[in-house]
Amino acid sequence: MIAAPFWRGIVFIVLATTLWGASGLFVRALYGYQLAPLQVVYFANLISGVALTAALALVAPRYIRLRWRAMPGVVALGLVGNGLSFVCYANAVALTGISLATLLLYTSPAWVIVLAWRFLGEGIGPRRVLAVGAAFAGCALVARVYNPEAVRASLAGLLWGLGSGLGYGLYNVVGKRVLEDTHPLTVTCYGLLSGALLLLPFQPSLLPLDVQGPAWPWLIAYVVGPALTAPLFFNASLRLLEAGLVSLLSLWELLVALVLAALLLGEALEVPQALGALLVISSVLLLRPGPAPAAVPQTG
Repeated sequence: MIAAPFWRGIVFIVLATTLWGASGLFVRALYGYQLAPLQVVYFANLISGVALTAALALVAPRYIRLRWRAMPGVVALGLVGNGLSFVCYANAVALTGISLATLLLYTSPAWVIVLAWRFLGEGIGPRRVLAVGAAFAGCALVARVYNPEAVRASLAGLLWGLGSGLGYGLYNVVGKRVLEDTHPLTVTCYGLLSGALLLLPFQPSLLPLDVQGPAWPWLIAYVVGPALTAPLFFNASLRLLEAGLVSLLSLWELLVALVLAALLLGEALEVPQALGALLVISSVLLLRPGPAPAAVPQTG
C-alpha cells in the first residue's frame, strides 16, 4: 500500500500547478491595464510576501523565525524561483515568442532529474528517462514547435529560455534540501520577499500606487491564487515527494493553461497539440509508484 504522504504530495502538486496554469488568465487581464510582465510578478511577490509575513506574525510567529544556517538556502531559493527564473522566461518570450520560450521552460524536468541524481541521490532508471522523453516530446507539440511562425529563435533567446528551465530545476533541487528542516510556510514567506527584492531594480515604482482601479480585482486574485497559495502547495508537495517526480508532475500546469485558453479565450486546440497533451499525461502515468531504481552511489 502506498503511504498517505505520497497521495497528499500528489494532491498538493496538482492544486499548485492548476493555480499556476490559470495564472495566464489573470496576467493577460493585467497586461491590458498597461502593467509589464515584471511589474505583475513584482507586485504579486511584494503584496503576497508582506501579507503572509503579517499574517504569520499575528497567528504563528514561529514560522517567520529562520535559523541563520538556513537563511542562505531559503533566500537563494526565493531569488532563483521567484525572481531569476521569471526574468529569464520574460526575456525568452520577448526574443523567441511564447511557444519556444514555454518549451524551453519545461526543460526543467531533465535538469531536475540530473541534478537530483547527482546531489540528492535520487534514482533515475529507464522508466523515468522514458517519462522525460515523452514529456519533452509532448511539450514540443503543445508549444507548436512544428509551426515555423511560432518559433522565432535567436541565440540569446535560446539561452534565456534554457536559463528559465535551469532556474526552475534548481528551485526543485535546492528546495528539496531546504524543506528537509524548514517549514513550507517559512520557505514561501522568505521566497516571496526575496523574489520581490530581486525584481525591485527593474521597477518604475516601489509600490503599486499607479495601478488602475479596475486592475485591482485581477491583481488581488493573482496574489491570492497563483502567487501565494500555489507556492505553498508546491513547497508542501516538494517536502513529501522526490524532486524529479514533482518536476514532471508540474507539467500538469501546461495542460491546464492549454485547456483554459481553449475554453475561455477561444484559442483553438490543434490536433498535434492534443497529441502532445496525451504524451505529457503518459509521462506522468509512467511515474506511478513502483520499485525504486538504484540511487547514485554514495562516496566517502
